[in-house]
Amino acid sequence: MFCQNCNLEHKGTYGSGRFCSVKCARGFSTKAKRAEINKQVSATQSGRKLSKEHIKNIELGNNFNRKEKIAKSCVECGAEMLCRPSDTRKYCSTKCWVNYTEKNKEPYLLYRQRCKFNFSIADYPDKFSSALILEHGWYSPSNKQNNLDGVSRDHMYSVSDGFINGVDPAIISHPANCELISHRANQRKRANSSITLEELLDRIKRW
Repeated sequence: MFCQNCNLEHKGTYGSGRFCSVKCARGFSTKAKRAEINKQVSATQSGRKLSKEHIKNIELGNNFNRKEKIAKSCVECGAEMLCRPSDTRKYCSTKCWVNYTEKNKEPYLLYRQRCKFNFSIADYPDKFSSALILEHGWYSPSNKQNNLDGVSRDHMYSVSDGFINGVDPAIISHPANCELISHRANQRKRANSSITLEELLDRIKRW
């Protein structure tokens, strides 16, 4: 016996046997009205009359401008993950994150040390604006000068991504990879990159 909504074979234990579950029964009953429901909802949310093209997309069930998910591999176990293009996940589970972190703790600490910025922004007055520093000052922890709202230097292509992808520390520590942002924004960014490696290499080339 096959469900009239999803076409999957089932034992017919639900209701009269036409559907495999209550979800499919309800879905089937509203399927014919789905286009009209979508038009009403979309019109209510937008507060304007829908264009013919918009109505056609609704009727055809088009996905509009939503990007399809892409396949990525877990850094630790290599398992495939389906993610949105903007998703920054590197691990398929917390277990893989813990395993990778523990296994690479010492090598990562050494790599991070080599990726530190060792230049003065005063050497590049045309590249870095001092306005943010003059307004907020440099970040300092609470056990020192206690300026938690201060400015810090951020690796746009992160140290974490550099380590995972085996990027030379000289590239990660290059001034072209530095951006002045508030320390709080830097904390929110965590280990994510704000630019790609290709963009960084292009910035270095044009530096």
